[in-house]
Amino acid sequence: MLITTYFYTLLTVILFLFSNEYRVFNCAVQTVTFSRDLGLSDKICVGTEKYSEASARSKVYCSRLCHEQSTCTSIFYSTITGMCTLCSGYDNLQDQTGTLFYIKQSDLELEGKVFRIYVKENNRFWHYDGNNVGFEVVSCRWQPDDDFTRFTFEKQGDGSYRIKSFRDPVYMYDGSNSADVSLQPLSGVSNIDDDHGRFVITRETLDYYRIQTKSTGRFVRVDEGIEQYVTTLSNIQDDRSLFKFIEE
Repeated sequence: MLITTYFYTLLTVILFLFSNEYRVFNCAVQTVTFSRDLGLSDKICVGTEKYSEASARSKVYCSRLCHEQSTCTSIFYSTITGMCTLCSGYDNLQDQTGTLFYIKQSDLELEGKVFRIYVKENNRFWHYDGNNVGFEVVSCRWQPDDDFTRFTFEKQGDGSYRIKSFRDPVYMYDGSNSADVSLQPLSGVSNIDDDHGRFVITRETLDYYRIQTKSTGRFVRVDEGIEQYVTTLSNIQDDRSLFKFIEE
């Protein structure tokens, strides 16, 4: 039974490495400290109680292996075989019995660069409608290759980012509040600096990120309406809230 399980796990990894099919983890992502002495604090994807089944030494050993190899983005550790398997992806493996996933923590390299923000759902880009006097908002209605589709990111001391239009000296701003359920597009402001204009950016897959307004916890998402405004809603997790940053 042990040998059968081992070869099944090995076959799954081989298929993953040579497949372009991405599947979502069937477990929760938590932040843990592997060893106080080593100062390792990273994200790990665990299936409820499975994390406690691996010894502290095994966790440290696995994390060291991944950190030492630049191509490693994640690993899984089988509590059945006691072995680590290094992977090059984030959301490509489904949880298996006796297996826990470790995801290497990596900092976003956004500071000092110019990006176009690509929307997974509709294959369009953010566009700051700066010439639409009186209603300067972000939409994906049309996507000319001009400076209104370009943005810069300024990292704040709390780890969040301010998103600035490359064309105009204004920052993207979420005017919604926690009780507001209406769709209100992101707008451009120049004289307000608070948590409505600060965004928490987290990696969702290898290429895509989610953007969350710090003040309300609402997620940035492209409206389903004809206008294709970039708005925010609570707890929306679909392709309309997945974004890729394409460096110019």
